[in-house]
Amino acid sequence: MITANTRLLGVFGNPVSQSLSPLIHNAAIARAGFDAVYLAFKTESANQATESIRAMGMAGANITIPFKVSIINSMDKLHVTARQIGAVNTIVNNKGILTGYNTDASGAIMALKQRTKIKGKHAVVLGAGGAARAVTYGLIQEGAMVTVANRTVSRAKALARHFSCDFVPLARAGSLAADILINTTSVGMGTNKAPIKLRHRYDVVFDIVYKPKTTELLRQAARKGAATIPGLDMLVYQAAESFRLWFGKEPDVRLMKAVAARHSQ
Repeated sequence: MITANTRLLGVFGNPVSQSLSPLIHNAAIARAGFDAVYLAFKTESANQATESIRAMGMAGANITIPFKVSIINSMDKLHVTARQIGAVNTIVNNKGILTGYNTDASGAIMALKQRTKIKGKHAVVLGAGGAARAVTYGLIQEGAMVTVANRTVSRAKALARHFSCDFVPLARAGSLAADILINTTSVGMGTNKAPIKLRHRYDVVFDIVYKPKTTELLRQAARKGAATIPGLDMLVYQAAESFRLWFGKEPDVRLMKAVAARHSQ
């Protein structure tokens, strides 16, 4: 039962109607026995999100597209990883002090490590937004060589400069001779579209889009014999890390995975 003492958490973004985060987190919260609730909030700006967090006295929040980078300017503090990445996807509210964290990087790396070794591999990252920054950071920390590919080349160049890696136009990504391909764009969300046409056989293809569970990009990859990683894996692992930051307790990750799988298409 929700009372005046119930801790409020949530996800802010635009759009958020497709988000599985409320289902995943509320299941984990109930299993752990905490008096808390997690909701989805559509917002028009990063400032609006942080103003809402403060006004409602929320214990914390997740930030999703397209505000992971712009939200940084509204933080009181930044964890070192979020500062190095240049993007925030998790906020902890400690008595009105908002601290920004990034759990996308660890979530992506955990998903990848279930399927492949990372050190010494060449990875191509599609996109140049907040998720791309987190994934690129995580890959480099694990010893991978990274090439960033984006439709707007200037954004790919800026991200590559930030992490001292290579970049190419998006149109070239499908033909690059690399080991790992990761899509961090929203192309494919709720549609049968893919950000690129695969011409090269990557060993592993990872799409962080989780609705549908098997995207067109993953179908292309499977036809070429690649190992595929659905976005649900990263979603659950980054959510589990956010849960730890808010509650200081390990969530039931198996339950979170089961809930995510049950409600994905």
